[in-house]
Amino acid sequence: MTDLDPKLTFDAFVVGPANRLASAAARRAADSPGTSYNPLFLYSASGLGKSHILAAISHQAIKSEPDRKVEYMALEKYLEEFEAALESGTRDAFKDKYSDLEILLLDDVQFLTGQVEAQEMLLRTLDQLSTAGSQIVLASDRPPADIDGLDARLLSRFSGGLIVDIGAPEYETRVAIIRKKADERDQKLDAGVAEALARVPFKNVRELGGALNKVFATQDLEERQVTADEVTKMVGAEEVGAPSGPVSDEFGAFLEDLAETVAETVDEKEEPWRKAIRHAIDSAEREASAVAGDLDYAVAVGREGMGLYPDSGPILVNTGAVFERRGEVDAAEALYKRAVAVTPAPAQAHKNLGDQAYAHGDHDAARIQYEKAVKLSPRLGDDIYLRLGTMAYKDNDRDVALLLWRRALDLNPHNEAVSSNLELLSGE
Repeated sequence: MTDLDPKLTFDAFVVGPANRLASAAARRAADSPGTSYNPLFLYSASGLGKSHILAAISHQAIKSEPDRKVEYMALEKYLEEFEAALESGTRDAFKDKYSDLEILLLDDVQFLTGQVEAQEMLLRTLDQLSTAGSQIVLASDRPPADIDGLDARLLSRFSGGLIVDIGAPEYETRVAIIRKKADERDQKLDAGVAEALARVPFKNVRELGGALNKVFATQDLEERQVTADEVTKMVGAEEVGAPSGPVSDEFGAFLEDLAETVAETVDEKEEPWRKAIRHAIDSAEREASAVAGDLDYAVAVGREGMGLYPDSGPILVNTGAVFERRGEVDAAEALYKRAVAVTPAPAQAHKNLGDQAYAHGDHDAARIQYEKAVKLSPRLGDDIYLRLGTMAYKDNDRDVALLLWRRALDLNPHNEAVSSNLELLSGE
């Protein structure tokens, strides 16, 4: 197996709204291979954590069962071995090499383009592993339907599992990433440095990490602390403001509601269950990781809140979000469905149901939920308009796709995926 960086673990992976579903599904794949989400297909632009998640699955799976047979490789390596097998006449031996794996992790699947024979072999390998109950996880820089020349049978296999996109981290997650990397490097940051750096519109986490390394290097070499006033100029970028408007996090609507409530209410009069769930969720969000203890506590408090207020949409949505963060997608879906049945229904509940349907490839259901969400809250999130536009584009409705993607860009001018889609559409 390819040598993996031991630092690329789930504990080191900062979880936020843009990657929460991918992280939860990956943990399930590592802990219970082949039981759900099989195959699991992750896709995103470069530098957003796909390879980190694949490595984390490998580390977690082997940690829980040291004798477990796991193979992680980039598709380029797979193709090299396949070509060598063809030249040496050992094609059957090549196929048998993967037959006894419990987990196959394959990165950069987009390079299957134009590889007809390799696609045929991969199809047989996947069928063999699926029949044996083995877990398959694939990663790509684009969804399966956008891989040119992909065999329809492979597309069907990929779509039969769970397809999850990983988006660029929003402001709060970028702050959490910076603080976590600083802790890992035993670096101290002056007040406001993490926030200032998080406002710089880097394209991905890799660029953010490079800029942070420059800050660390300056502090080490010059033996001083970099200040918030100089950090933006130091990394050679323009700072933009922190995002405004409604927060698109699963917990966003609830936290905003809490902020208004707390501002108007004396703290000691706040209902105990509301204070407890706020504390539990805030704690988990500050750490930006799925800490089992924090989330178990949040679930317990959420259940207490639902017992007191069974028709409260925000409680149902945010308790569901905690379940989803723990990887209990079915339980989360049930709570979201309860939430959309209350009056008034929270827009976030419709969005979360739409996210789940979209991940499963059920675009009709996703479209219905997303449209209900933006009707209730037009500025809920640029990712909704991105996905609605993508579905319209696949339905050959270019004009509608253009309008939706422009709306997404209005909400988030730094959404690289939207910008790329608009460029592609303008070139047609």
